[in-house]
Amino acid sequence: MFSQLRAGRGVNSNTGKPFGTALTFEERPQIAPNPDAGQLGQGQDTQLELLSITSRKELAQAMNVSASASFKSVGGGISGEAKFVQSREINSYYTYALVKVVVTNPPMLIYNAEFTPKATELLVKHGWNKFEASYGAEYVDGYISGGSYYGLIEIQTTDSKSQMDAQAKLSGHYGGFSGSAEISGSLKEISADTHINVFVHRVGGDSSEKLATTVEPMIEQAVLFADQAKKYPVPFIALIADYKSTIPLPDIQDSDSLSMRHQRDCLKELGERYLDLQDYADTLKFVLKHLNGFAEFKGRDEDQVRKEFQSSLDSANQEIDEIVNKATACSDDFTKCELHTPKTQFLKLPGGDLMYLKELEEKLAQLTSQVEKLEREAVRYDTEAKIQSRSDSQFLVHEQATGSLTIALVDEARPESNTPRFRFMIRKVIN
Repeated sequence: MFSQLRAGRGVNSNTGKPFGTALTFEERPQIAPNPDAGQLGQGQDTQLELLSITSRKELAQAMNVSASASFKSVGGGISGEAKFVQSREINSYYTYALVKVVVTNPPMLIYNAEFTPKATELLVKHGWNKFEASYGAEYVDGYISGGSYYGLIEIQTTDSKSQMDAQAKLSGHYGGFSGSAEISGSLKEISADTHINVFVHRVGGDSSEKLATTVEPMIEQAVLFADQAKKYPVPFIALIADYKSTIPLPDIQDSDSLSMRHQRDCLKELGERYLDLQDYADTLKFVLKHLNGFAEFKGRDEDQVRKEFQSSLDSANQEIDEIVNKATACSDDFTKCELHTPKTQFLKLPGGDLMYLKELEEKLAQLTSQVEKLEREAVRYDTEAKIQSRSDSQFLVHEQATGSLTIALVDEARPESNTPRFRFMIRKVIN
């Protein structure tokens, strides 16, 4: 998309839609003043940080994607960052973190800008509405080169305790950082108990280098990206200005600037609701996929619960499509911009503890079957089966003793946490 936004070209900053070029100008970089003369110049800037992400909306903000630029197809196109945000599903049960690297050089600006004779004639004879239809109300005043690297880390935590543990291990690293060893170490500890996915988006740098797909290589790649962006910079940020406040104008009647403001407000509102619905839909998809794993649903009619959540997901998707259609119409013609009334009622979502009771029961049944097979082959066989229960300050143990083996389902009822954690034990009884 940036390739369409050349310096001096008309643009609608609300939608990203490009127009024709109405200006003549000089283009040159903003060169740092002479330090020997006591003047301070502007040099290259590098931003390297780790951010906590809890929603698609937060991911969009971290990647400098505005709400109005988050739609699937609006105006003149969609940026690579917006496509990346759209391609990710972020639910409220997993843990996410974003490695962000942004390298910016001093801006390349245009100077002595004036309207071309053709643009001046159109403006004088037909006014601002006709002019803006051809050249837009704003233009690209310059651009910034450099590059950006974003590494999204998805930690598949399955209960609130593991989610809090992962967040605690990462919390000390949030903010700026300079090295990879400490962060990699914490992520390695987290990966011992969870599965981690990595997704990368890069602009600039060495395009021949394959993007990392696992944690440690991604962190290393991010740390080294700053040097690569210095060697292989690309234009990736457009600087926008409006004609009326920056270009010498002929003596004509001004147009109503409220149209641009109304369009901006409508697209922002639609974008905010769009991202909220996307976050909600992502979490609903996760719940539907893991329906048997939530304790709140145990004892309820599974088909009824699934129907309820699927109906809400269908409503959210329908409203998302409606918002995209409204945003497209608004971006094409500001007179068609209209406010949106939310329609989807958000359901109360289940808690974050995925207990997987069905899986536990299946494993217990398998172990019981194996024990029974061993018992039939044993020389000494005790036919008496008993169920024992005992409790102490650390465990609640439910045992089934059969022959010479004992199966124990251990509920670690820890005083500092209300979250049950289960594990299986097979203990051989020595007579």
